[in-house]
Amino acid sequence: KHERKPSIIVRKSYDYSQSQRIAQYLDDISDLYWSTKKERETAVRGLLLTVFSELLSMVDSAKPETGKKIGHPKVNRCKELVMSNLADSSLSVKQLAGWINCAPDYLSHLFSKETGLQLATYINQQRISFAKDLLGNPRLNITEVAWASGYADPGYFARIFKKLTGQTPMQYRGEIKGTF
Repeated sequence: KHERKPSIIVRKSYDYSQSQRIAQYLDDISDLYWSTKKERETAVRGLLLTVFSELLSMVDSAKPETGKKIGHPKVNRCKELVMSNLADSSLSVKQLAGWINCAPDYLSHLFSKETGLQLATYINQQRISFAKDLLGNPRLNITEVAWASGYADPGYFARIFKKLTGQTPMQYRGEIKGTF
């Protein structure tokens, strides 16, 4: 009788800077022990959503490439970084430029020239798109959706959401509810 041993078929590598952010989010959750019960429950839900979002983006970014990318490599890398860091409320053009090793003005110009969008607008569009998906879950309140989408201030999140969609997050959620 031959026993088969498990083997590694594909080795995947992950961006360890994402792992450090996940560890920080988990540390933040443990720090919430001293908060009131209501604050703790709301914050823990939001932080756990952020952790799961980061984990999913790590797994997704480790998928093999399925074809040659068209466009400037710095813009492509910028898009990847935006998508994998949506939940990070400190995500900025300056931070992205630092990760890509170029000047913020140059990255903004290059991004705008290639996509026709300002980089900050692109970041907000991607965050709001993610928020729309989260709003489909009635167990999450608007504050949790804002935090998981990278907005530290739920009021600011609501203003950006309305600016980009023409609806408040609550109106959008109500519309989604009505379609089921």
